[in-house]
Amino acid sequence: MSDQLTGNQKSIVLHAANETSGVVRWFPEHIHGGAQQRILQSLASKALVAQDGDTWCLTELCYQELGLPAPVHLDAEIADIPVFVKPTKPDSRNKPARQTKQQIMIDLLSRAEGASIPELMKATGWQQHTVRGALSGTLKKRLGLEIESIKTSGSDRTYRILKT
Repeated sequence: MSDQLTGNQKSIVLHAANETSGVVRWFPEHIHGGAQQRILQSLASKALVAQDGDTWCLTELCYQELGLPAPVHLDAEIADIPVFVKPTKPDSRNKPARQTKQQIMIDLLSRAEGASIPELMKATGWQQHTVRGALSGTLKKRLGLEIESIKTSGSDRTYRILKT
């Protein structure tokens, strides 16, 4: 087969055979659009790939030419048999995003009862001047949130984000 395929065609076919169970999903970076279609048509004319709907798959002839066994496709009856897969380590990319102190403030201020400076200080671990700066600078000026200040007798001033 090596004499009938270009280097790009070999790369594409080998990638499909080794990485995607015979489905052509990858092309070298420099091959785009129309060139991809021309390569697929060339491989199809040699009976090395066949189109199945929108998908291009390697043919048995292609696997024979590569000297590889063709993948086995299971019947519908057999496909219902449960397959046990060895568990893998949890992927660190699936961890929930860490909540920022800014988001903690927004969550507290979004409640109907709002939040007082001491509540915000406790939740964020910030000092009073930092909480006040975040309220006026970050939340009001930078994020453009409208913050209402309410003072009731006998309690701390509470702040809350007005829903617009």
